[in-house]
Amino acid sequence: MSRSVQSDCWEALVSFGDPDRSSAYTAAIAPPLMRTSLTAVARSSALTSTRRGRLTLFFLLYLAEGLPLGLNIYALSAYFRIEGIGVADIGALSAALVAPWGLKVVWSPLVDLIRVRRFGPNRFWIVLTQTMMAATLAPLFFVEPSQGFGWIAALLVLHNVFAATQDIAIDGFAARILPEDELTWAHGLMFAGQNVGMAVGGGGSLFLAGKYGFKASFGLVVVALLCILLAVSRRIREDKEEPSLQPAKRAPRWAVLHSRLARFSRELYIGFFRSGRGPRVGALFCLLPGGAMALAFGIAGALQVDLGFTEEQISISTTTMLLAGAAGCGLAGALGDRIGLKRLLALGYALTAAPTACLGWVIHGSGLGGVSFEQYLVYAVLYRFAFGICFGARGAICMAMTNPIVGATQFTAYNSLGNIAIAYSGYWQGMAASRWGYGATLGIDAAAGMAGVVLIPWLSQSKTRARAMNRFVAGTDSESKTAAGRTLQKPE
Repeated sequence: MSRSVQSDCWEALVSFGDPDRSSAYTAAIAPPLMRTSLTAVARSSALTSTRRGRLTLFFLLYLAEGLPLGLNIYALSAYFRIEGIGVADIGALSAALVAPWGLKVVWSPLVDLIRVRRFGPNRFWIVLTQTMMAATLAPLFFVEPSQGFGWIAALLVLHNVFAATQDIAIDGFAARILPEDELTWAHGLMFAGQNVGMAVGGGGSLFLAGKYGFKASFGLVVVALLCILLAVSRRIREDKEEPSLQPAKRAPRWAVLHSRLARFSRELYIGFFRSGRGPRVGALFCLLPGGAMALAFGIAGALQVDLGFTEEQISISTTTMLLAGAAGCGLAGALGDRIGLKRLLALGYALTAAPTACLGWVIHGSGLGGVSFEQYLVYAVLYRFAFGICFGARGAICMAMTNPIVGATQFTAYNSLGNIAIAYSGYWQGMAASRWGYGATLGIDAAAGMAGVVLIPWLSQSKTRARAMNRFVAGTDSESKTAAGRTLQKPE
């Protein structure tokens, strides 16, 4: 590592504060830091200086997140099933690929703690991780999928470690720069972008695999990642921190590091345990299934193969349902402020369970041969549209429960718990489908997916975030105050 980069990394640690000023942190440093976290806009870049630019930016960044997810969840599970891999093994592989997304909270503090000023704190991590995501997929051009299952699995797990780290950086970036009155729309569009990315990485990969072989699927994802990296991520510009946030003088490195870690830990504790009831209940809520999940993860690809669908049909169904999910996310952004996020989320949970249970009932009564491609497509599209509503509403609620000072870590913790739910759901669904069949598995999944509904009424906004926004709106015009005040109400 060059001296200049080492210096930047060390300055990143120093910038969080000087130990000599720790006693005055709350009064002198925390308020301006909150204002900076919530309103820092990169005025040199059109991507973040306007509402439209910010919404477009996060749509595209989440599209980059969806690319590997679509490849992992849909394309690979279908391909390996075609190659004769067992459903239980596919479920285990799905769990292994999702595991980094559930464990990312372990290393998420690094994104909050290490900020390289020269490249921008968030831009550094986003560009680095996208580069490594492409680098870990490139070797798969030289591995035959039918003969190198272990190598492919190992590289894909490493790829997902970088993809999960990218997610940490993007979410932390969003927590710092998105105003409250943009949260609902932003998260609707973010998860819409993720669904579009999954459609490209899943359905698009299967389409190319059917025509040019499976290696072409890796090429599609790598090219798409590089396009976003070069056209979007490297253009991100971020404001420098306010002078009041800079240390007054140099201190011993161990003292600065100790002070920074202590303040980080304190803010994280405040975010979860001193910001009202919502963040505490939110942790348990995110650990439960996010609605019915079998048609979105785990056994979804294997089910389509066992229904007898061709690669082209699987590509069509995957792409169509993911685009329906994108539409559902967009609808969540449009309706969240009108009918209330909590009501919308509960409705979304119920709407995911209905088509899942209906499809399970049809399979249970008529067998796999009794389900036509068109019939499956109707159930899958209805399901994914509802699942998109859930994701859009849930993301906005979790962001509202996040302390912006440690946004990357706390929001990542919520997402990690949700990814743990995806991982254990994919595992038990694979085992259940092998033992009891798809019909029973879908019925159980529909019932289990409704467990989180009982906690939705207790999800409320973080008091820390509300106080930060109250400081921000104090100096804005009356129209902005009105808009922010509406959003500051706890999500209904």
